[in-house]
Amino acid sequence: TVADCPQGTITAEFKVGDGPWTQGNNINAPEGSEVFIRAVAAGEYFITTHQVDGPTFSSTTTPEYQIDTGVNLLPGLAPYDNPDRNNGLVDQSNNGQFVLTTAGGCATVVTL
Repeated sequence: TVADCPQGTITAEFKVGDGPWTQGNNINAPEGSEVFIRAVAAGEYFITTHQVDGPTFSSTTTPEYQIDTGVNLLPGLAPYDNPDRNNGLVDQSNNGQFVLTTAGGCATVVTL
């Protein structure tokens, strides 16, 4: 279990494709879309995927992470016999929860 963050500590933002950044913890994206996620937080934070052995992204040390573009969560996921799974586009196997955690150890959950 991870402690919920006090309000204003970390705020999830996402965008679907070239759409605008939207604050929220529930992402509804059509199949075949790109999904980007980032947080508004003071200092370093981490984005952890819901996949077994999936990647964890750092806002300060992950090379593909950029604050203006966030990170496309889907290319780094393990394919598990589905070659299209890690192509960066949403499919049914990508549904799940992603955890945004501050360096201080509190978190917010985003559901795709």
